[in-house]
Amino acid sequence: MSEPVILQFPAAPERVQLARLVVAGIADGLGFDLDEIEDLRIAVDELCFALLGAGDAVGPLQLVYRPTDDGLVVEGECRVDVGAGRVELTELSEAILSSLTDEHEVTWADSSARFRLRKRRVEAS
Repeated sequence: MSEPVILQFPAAPERVQLARLVVAGIADGLGFDLDEIEDLRIAVDELCFALLGAGDAVGPLQLVYRPTDDGLVVEGECRVDVGAGRVELTELSEAILSSLTDEHEVTWADSSARFRLRKRRVEAS
């Protein structure tokens, strides 16, 4: 298992591409197959956009990619406008994430929105 990778960038939709590129590179290095890498790219995209909401993010978006013995955990966090509503996933996003990840969650506390996803590698037989 290797050290976590931390990525921080302005909380702007056009920057989410960075998060997708980084997760693809890390997942490739961890031995994920092409389908699993694409699953991770889509999942990170969905969760980043959930945190960015309708422009309520007021601070940078920080992602921590944590390799595990059997896969990868990605955690994201950004500060949001205190007056904004809770960050919640749409029904469609929930369905997409449930099919692409082993675990995912979005939480909201104080002035921060957070997500966490876990994807395990499918072992080739």
